[in-house]
Amino acid sequence: MAKNIRNSKKQKRHEKNKTEDNLIYYGLFLLMMITPLIISLNVSSYSSPIIDEIESLKFNTSDMFNHAKAIMLWSITFILMCLFTYKTVKNKDILITKYNYFAIALFFFLSVSLLFSPYKIGAFWGSPTYYEGALTYFCLIALFLIIVNLKLNEQRKIALFFSLAPFVVVNLILGLLNYFTINVINQGWMKGLIGIGSNTVSQDGYISSTLPNPNYISGASGFIFTLFFSLAIFHKSKKVKIYALVLAFFSFISVLTSFSESGFIVILVLLPIIIAIGIFLNKEQLKINLQLVTTLLLVSVVSLSLMANNNDLVWKNTVGMFINSEKTTKSEQSDNTNTTGPLADNVFSNSSVNKENEENNDQNLYNDIGIPEIPKAGVSSLNGRIYIWKKTFEIWEESPVFGYGLTTLRYYIDQDDAERISNLGANNVIIGKPHSLYLGWLYGGGIFVFLAFIGFFLTLALEFIRSIVNKNNDPILMGTGFAFVAYCIQGLVNDSTMGSSIIFWILLGILGNQLVNKRVN
Repeated sequence: MAKNIRNSKKQKRHEKNKTEDNLIYYGLFLLMMITPLIISLNVSSYSSPIIDEIESLKFNTSDMFNHAKAIMLWSITFILMCLFTYKTVKNKDILITKYNYFAIALFFFLSVSLLFSPYKIGAFWGSPTYYEGALTYFCLIALFLIIVNLKLNEQRKIALFFSLAPFVVVNLILGLLNYFTINVINQGWMKGLIGIGSNTVSQDGYISSTLPNPNYISGASGFIFTLFFSLAIFHKSKKVKIYALVLAFFSFISVLTSFSESGFIVILVLLPIIIAIGIFLNKEQLKINLQLVTTLLLVSVVSLSLMANNNDLVWKNTVGMFINSEKTTKSEQSDNTNTTGPLADNVFSNSSVNKENEENNDQNLYNDIGIPEIPKAGVSSLNGRIYIWKKTFEIWEESPVFGYGLTTLRYYIDQDDAERISNLGANNVIIGKPHSLYLGWLYGGGIFVFLAFIGFFLTLALEFIRSIVNKNNDPILMGTGFAFVAYCIQGLVNDSTMGSSIIFWILLGILGNQLVNKRVN
């Protein structure tokens, strides 16, 4: 009798946990599928801290890409965290894993860094248009913690992967429209969709993706490609393989239409590694996998060739990075021939000797009247990143322990530095982020935040490598593991951004969940 009562209570607790797990899962599905797609105009007044001896910056700022995504992330994460906390406290249903301790450590060190930040409000919310402050990272870490401790079967994990299909397809369409120079931002239906209304759009304004920068959509498409390509190689279901391969191909095309290098480089690096490991660990499916890989490579090479012939920027940002070619892009041609009028031919017919004489005469004039030499305009290594990294690291050295607060770089870096024109191509560029995920942690959070993140990522990476060595060919583990590696590689030269970081941290949670489940089993 007593045993039956205990079993009945256990069954009721299980059913209650199942209901709460379902609600959390549906919230994650919504967050994964909808949030990265949202584009909505937000105009707000902004007053920065005092960044020089005169006054602070006061202006109206507009954002279409990150504000609504941030609101969605904060709101849904709060609801999911309440459900998770209630479930944990009520039923004492939580796994004790090393990832829980990492999450707690990250919460703690980020909080301490925030308390010591000179600009706490900016460090908490994130600077305007970025919204990648401490609050966002609290939410992302909370999502990881929730997913690691969530009961998810394989079907639900696969469903979360394919919830990215709308993001892939929509950005494929926007990228192709931009590739064919079809600008949709001035269309009435698009203005209504994103809430532009009576607001005007600049003549050179355009939308090429649901993320705010070509580098970001290239990077996001790159690690999404590795997710679906790995799933196609390691999953046993032929239907899942085909769907995953199609989405991998769509992601590759999005990389090409972004006109940015990062996604292509990570695909180039990881593609042969995934194929080699697939052959080694999944020999029973060798025939069908070779057919899939051959098909993907064939259509990808043909697509790249056709698109590169129509637009030289595709070639320049892919194969052209490694192969010298006489092709010049349209932008390069315009830079070399931007002088018009009746004197244009005479100006461009001058010899290099005459040009050097003119520069020398100008410099002599500067020296005679005491004006210092002005650096020549140009772009330094990695599109000016080396210069930004150097300046950011110099600032971090002045406060290495607690940092300055996430996304507050624009308040501390010298925006009037004369070297900017020779490194960034112009003297009016506002440097807002360090263009490196890891340097952003180091500068913004200090050494303890940086080490906590690095230790966390290294632990996941080592466990993923160990699973490969142990010949674990689980498709979910392989897909999320290689997506994780792809994101970490791109983090060397790219910042975190709201749309792709949500996708990444949910996938990271699934990776942690899979590693925990395999260890328990």
